[in-house]
Amino acid sequence: MKKLSLVFVLIIFLTPLTIYSQSLEDITSSGLKFFLNSNKSRNLSNDQRTGLSILESLMRKQGNRNHELDVANAGKTQVNLGGTVQEIKILPGSDGGFYLVTKDKVYRIDGALLNQVRGNSNFNLGNINYPKRSMVSEEEKELANKYYSKSVEFFNEGNYELSMMNSQKALSINPTLLNAKRVLGAAKIRLGDYDSGITLLEACLEEEPNDQFTQSNMGLGYMNKGEYETSIKFFSNSLVLDESWQAYYNRGTCYLNLKKYNLAIIDFTESITLNSSSWQAYLNRGISYINLQKYDLAIIDFTESITLNSSSWQAYYNRGTCYLNLKKYNLAIIDFTESIELNSSRWEFYLGRAFCYESLQKYNLAITDYQKTISLGYPEKEKMIEEINRLKGLLK
Repeated sequence: MKKLSLVFVLIIFLTPLTIYSQSLEDITSSGLKFFLNSNKSRNLSNDQRTGLSILESLMRKQGNRNHELDVANAGKTQVNLGGTVQEIKILPGSDGGFYLVTKDKVYRIDGALLNQVRGNSNFNLGNINYPKRSMVSEEEKELANKYYSKSVEFFNEGNYELSMMNSQKALSINPTLLNAKRVLGAAKIRLGDYDSGITLLEACLEEEPNDQFTQSNMGLGYMNKGEYETSIKFFSNSLVLDESWQAYYNRGTCYLNLKKYNLAIIDFTESITLNSSSWQAYLNRGISYINLQKYDLAIIDFTESITLNSSSWQAYYNRGTCYLNLKKYNLAIIDFTESIELNSSRWEFYLGRAFCYESLQKYNLAITDYQKTISLGYPEKEKMIEEINRLKGLLK
């Protein structure tokens, strides 16, 4: 069997773990984007249908006879509100109701009436007066902030489900709490709901585009979806706002996946400069060097990665691959054996060690490892059986 040059690239995605609190804002004009429902087949309740019918009839009285409400996509229209023509949006809410959002106020469609959510004085829609209210009371803002703080705490602990639950509670009380939306979007991405998380974070960027946490987590969402070019754009935006080692690492990981190894090395080097304790950055820079056949430099990085994390089977395996390519078979066998002791489920480890045994003419040991690769799912079983039989013939 022709000896192959082994490069098993294992990429680890490292996610930012810290949320930095910012000043809380009360943005009533676009805060309810959290309630957007992209599912066009959503079933509406009778109260929702009644409320929408009332609102549509009111808008038709204002001259919008050809307007059809696009509930699922936050339909927009121009309407005369108290003598002033304003653009409004219709947004579905998580509480089962619908909301009319104007430039500076939010109103709830309540089945039989169109009411503002809270407050006093009057609001005039056409010829109909309704009580005017501010969106969220100070007491509710305080309660929402408590849920938001808990969501941050759980997020930083890596408990993303509880983080999501608490951020959702915060937003159910105060839909305009931008930081809670950020945490919710980031938690969804950590839980694998990439599209939902990205949608939430996009809404946050519309309100505050220069937020490093949002930009970085958008990058993370697209990276996990395999959309590396888009991901690079967001990590680059994040780095303009704040040079974090995580963003350099993640952008480097995107370049590595795109086989842009020199760019990956630059970013992993920047990441290491900012945080020299990241064993993953040394690991992936080493993998980049392997792909450029710079085995000596790769060995240095894998050795440092092992120093920082002695349980890294990835680093042992890849360093063993370097030694194999440099024909240092005994050193390679040591590293492949270490990787097998740490993770015995990968056929690649046994294959690499088998190559080394065969090169050293230790055919019995090579046959044993080749047989193990078959039991672990080596894809070219028939070719492997032929090689085993060939080695058995050399033993006769």
